[in-house]
Amino acid sequence: MMDMGEEVYIGVGSNMGDRWHHIQEAIALLHQEPCCQICQVSTLIETTPVSSITQPHFLNGAIHLHTTLSMLDFWIVTCTIEKKMGRETKGDGGPRPIDLDILFFGQACTHQQHLIIPHPLLHTRAFVLKPLLELCPHFIHPILKESIATLYHRLTD
Repeated sequence: MMDMGEEVYIGVGSNMGDRWHHIQEAIALLHQEPCCQICQVSTLIETTPVSSITQPHFLNGAIHLHTTLSMLDFWIVTCTIEKKMGRETKGDGGPRPIDLDILFFGQACTHQQHLIIPHPLLHTRAFVLKPLLELCPHFIHPILKESIATLYHRLTD
């Protein structure tokens, strides 16, 4: 049994091909990582893209896991999985077979060129907050100092 490491929440989404299959494959690839232990996966919800690019609807959800990897090494793992599954670009807003966004990495905060944690837009997106509400309603956002439940209800009420 591995040391629990950091508690991590990832947003997962797909809007190309067999979306459900892509998400299950990404979960399986994360599960195969020896330094990652998946704790729970949220219900998947169908959502409308927030991009100006016309594209199919997404399936979105969230994954709760623990990792002994550093934040940067874990980010590299998620990018490697995305590339392995056919994602060619990151952050362009276009359709994608898989999207893995690190939402929270424990209570850590970082702002690097390609990695911002907590995810800077999560509190503005119901498709991120709703799955998190299922997994961790009482989790406190390390910058906003409010629970996921509070953020979700403020956005949707």
